[in-house]
Amino acid sequence: MKRTLLFIFSLLSLSVSAKAQKNFSMGYSLSFPMGGMAGKFNAIHSITTDFSFRPKKNLPLRLGGELFIGTYASMSHPIQLSFNNSTPVSTNIYYNSNVARLAATVEWEWISKEHFSLYSNAKAGGMSFFSNLTIEDPDDPTACRALESRAIQRDFGFAGGGGLGMRFLVNPKSRLKNKFLDVGVNYLHGTRVDYINTKHLHHHDHAGSGSQPGSGSGNDPKARPLTARFLHVQSNTVHMHKLAEIYNDPIRLLNIQVKYVLRF
Repeated sequence: MKRTLLFIFSLLSLSVSAKAQKNFSMGYSLSFPMGGMAGKFNAIHSITTDFSFRPKKNLPLRLGGELFIGTYASMSHPIQLSFNNSTPVSTNIYYNSNVARLAATVEWEWISKEHFSLYSNAKAGGMSFFSNLTIEDPDDPTACRALESRAIQRDFGFAGGGGLGMRFLVNPKSRLKNKFLDVGVNYLHGTRVDYINTKHLHHHDHAGSGSQPGSGSGNDPKARPLTARFLHVQSNTVHMHKLAEIYNDPIRLLNIQVKYVLRF
């Protein structure tokens, strides 16, 4: 990540010193999990912004950087808490799972007209997956009580990729031809990262026993449990309950972006 930041800062410094054509854009991005990630979490909805410049006036090359921050889960899910075959008590877990990515970009314009351009790009940088799970107190004096109100899972990886896009003038009749709409499709391929499964939460078994997380037919042998400590009030016994499943897969994402571009 430090190298990516340094590289992007160097590009920004170069763009300021050079009298180059610059693009600043902001828009919406939708990323679909692919490969081993497919089926384990929903599409990532994100806000994306980037900055690029042309180092030479007549060169169809653009250098720049891209940042996007998004979410793939923001929801609550009911669970049943029980200990050593005691009567289950219902409560809720609130899941908030996010992704952030910072990358350096290189773009080559195959067609470059005043009103329209067609380009391909390559990008590489760091990517972070992080989830925050909040446990609701069941408010039952005979039930299991959470000793940790939050459970946090985070991991960091590197991803690169490329794609195709087109950029066209928003209003061709305008005197200032500096506002564009950009539509692009990219495929990202990266290192392995840990992330939680938020698409099939109903498969989880939340029954704890002793100091071990619950086990049952819902457990995936490829996953690790994300657990939190609970206290069974009546027996004063500390034990664990599973809140989610942690998977480890290579980053594979199909990304679609729609951005508003300001040229100056």
